[in-house]
Amino acid sequence: MNTQAPQPPSAAKTHQHPLEADALLLLAAVLAQAPLGCVTMSGMEVARVPAVMVVGAGATYQDPAAGWFEDEDPAGPIAAPSSCVEAKAASPGGVDGEYVLSVRGHRVSVYCKGMSGTPTEYLTLQRTGDGANTSHYGHGPNTAPEGLTTSYTKVRFHPDTLLVDVADTTFASSTGWNQFGKNRHDTWDWGNAGDCAAGHSETGTASIDLRGTPFAVGRGQFATTGYIPAGSVHYSADRQVVTLTGGGYCGQTASTTDQLQLTWLDT
Repeated sequence: MNTQAPQPPSAAKTHQHPLEADALLLLAAVLAQAPLGCVTMSGMEVARVPAVMVVGAGATYQDPAAGWFEDEDPAGPIAAPSSCVEAKAASPGGVDGEYVLSVRGHRVSVYCKGMSGTPTEYLTLQRTGDGANTSHYGHGPNTAPEGLTTSYTKVRFHPDTLLVDVADTTFASSTGWNQFGKNRHDTWDWGNAGDCAAGHSETGTASIDLRGTPFAVGRGQFATTGYIPAGSVHYSADRQVVTLTGGGYCGQTASTTDQLQLTWLDT
């Protein structure tokens, strides 16, 4: 008969469900505001992300550097909102910033503005400076000495249709002006190149640059119009970059409507 008194265990064993560990990882990242190389849930790598944003009972991921990502399952292990309105409903205390939305089965980083009121979506343009995403109306008798130049950092984006409002200048800066009769303009539409210098002039220039996003520009949406106009439209091979020239007396090359249709990069 063994009369030795039972000894306390030297180290108690603990068991942690994999999902609990994942939740702790997400919570720790949020609290510490620390960058992560990747987030793994139940052994499956979901996304490469530098930050974590919790939305409601689930979590979505933002990657401002890349602007977007896809995982193996577009629906993903965690549901993402399809609009900024849904993101606000899931997280009423959310602030303006980048949120990952589910856009037609793809996860895309979209900037949500007005989260304290009526949220709207904007697509952050990764390429800015050096003329990228800039519209220029050339110098002429109806302009400031430097003409009119508007540079965009974000454009108004409709995730349900992939349309962009080309006249929304919420996230744009401008120098100069132009004037037609009593109507003076201090901003110029995204993707609009024009001037009023002379017949067949095309000193106006514009650049649309969607590199760093999962989108391209659909063909057949631009036209050169005006009096004695001239202009051109050139697409990159993948349609992510469109360069335009335009002008006349007066004339322009621009989208034929106030919205521009985007497509997925691989279509």
